[in-house]
Amino acid sequence: MAKKRTTCDVFAVKRFGSLPRTASKLVRFCPTTFALAVVLVVANQTAGHAQTVVPPAGPICSVAGTTATCTGGLSAGVDANGPTITTLNVNNLTQNLGNTGAADSINFATTDTDATLVLDLGGFQGLNTASPGDVVDVSVFDTGNVSITSTGDLTTSGFGGGIVGSVDGLGNGGVTVVSQGNISTQNFGINAFTVNAGDVSIQSTGNVTVNNPLTGLPGLFSQPSGIIAGVQNIGNIVINSNGNVTVTGLGLNSGIRANSFVGAAITDVTIESNGDINVSGGTFNNIGINAGTVTGNLSITSTGNIVADTGILSFNDFAGAGSSTIV
Repeated sequence: MAKKRTTCDVFAVKRFGSLPRTASKLVRFCPTTFALAVVLVVANQTAGHAQTVVPPAGPICSVAGTTATCTGGLSAGVDANGPTITTLNVNNLTQNLGNTGAADSINFATTDTDATLVLDLGGFQGLNTASPGDVVDVSVFDTGNVSITSTGDLTTSGFGGGIVGSVDGLGNGGVTVVSQGNISTQNFGINAFTVNAGDVSIQSTGNVTVNNPLTGLPGLFSQPSGIIAGVQNIGNIVINSNGNVTVTGLGLNSGIRANSFVGAAITDVTIESNGDINVSGGTFNNIGINAGTVTGNLSITSTGNIVADTGILSFNDFAGAGSSTIV
């Protein structure tokens, strides 16, 4: 049974390889404003700023059952939050996807249900200028699966990321990300994780470029990465990258990073990279592929050149760990 919330719950979203924990994004769930309605915030084509549309009203986003479809001019982005929407389609754009203020371009969050995003930019781009602000952020709190299919190029000009998919809270659920297009950001390209039990799968077709602009202590302890996958408890990780991955700037830099964490049950990690990986400018070590599992099997296959201080850093030498294969 899902936890009944009688007061607003506040928690820090864990972004593996993103901002330091002190700067993590805070998300607040209030039953009086969150659980009773779905609110879609989309571009106001006439005023040029975000407007609030309660389904089924509004010419830009329509709702049929549990599916919302947003089309047309979305320069101010889309914000879909609530338990009655489980699928968000964004397509047939007439201009670039953008954002309003310090917000993600697409923010889709549910509680105790699945969240499926299908984004097709149709020749336009997904842009975000916020710091921090991601182009796509889809999350489930407690139990449910996240599925993201993104077609088109994604770019951030502020300190943000391309795609985030996460399952947070006490429940279980997996994350699947399929990205077709180039991603250029200042923090990470794709970041997918679950904090309890669930599989994480990332399939990226296109080049991923991350140029971390942070300096000083924030830069030293940031963790910019091209592609990141994490499992906190139990579940398998699969990453398939078809394209070049480039990461520059201060920080604990990795091209591709996949980890199960201490205390996790059996987690197999499989990475296949078809493309060049170039990592430079890091604080202590620039790592091409950084992967490990506490108690599972580890397989890494790379076809392409890796230019980094450490080409492949792997670990699965804990008690009970499985086999390790690196090609």
